Amino acid sequence: MWCNVGFAGSAVFEEGYEEICYTKTEKSKTKIKILKKYNDSYVTLSERFNLFGVDVELVNFASITKNEYNMKSLIYFSVDETSEMMTIGDLSPVMSGKRKYKSYTFLLDNNQVSTMKSNITKFDNAPDKIKTLELTKKELDREIEIFKNKKEILDEILSQGNEKKQEVFVGAYLYICPRKVIKIN
Repeated sequence: MWCNVGFAGSAVFEEGYEEICYTKTEKSKTKIKILKKYNDSYVTLSERFNLFGVDVELVNFASITKNEYNMKSLIYFSVDETSEMMTIGDLSPVMSGKRKYKSYTFLLDNNQVSTMKSNITKFDNAPDKIKTLELTKKELDREIEIFKNKKEILDEILSQGNEKKQEVFVGAYLYICPRKVIKIN
């Protein structure tokens, strides 16, 4: 899975901050938490959600960027075990008093799968298998390079015509997020 999440307004990308979002019926939720901040541009985060009755937590390397409204957003990519699908998510800035989190899942072609399999990061794994969130300068540089390679695949998919995008489209989810950002020590 690949996800793009943005925090806007007064939210800061500091360790311990969480954003919790619910589906419209509140039957499902996702929780995003910043685990480690490396510098002003990169963090590691976790996302917890329930998938078909099973609680899942993913840990991802993420980049802090600015959107078209010059508001900070957080983009991250999470790779599934087979690397044959990706989920793109977007947690929009607060508009009209609320924030929306949307995720879209697409199938990858053979070339994209090959690229994904050669760009596995330390964080493309279950949290219990990650020994440390600390990165050396060399490891951070490698994570940034892998992030950029994955972003190229995302851009390739999004630049395809509508008909081609529909062929690889798997599904989408919409979550509504309260404005409250929680800091846990």
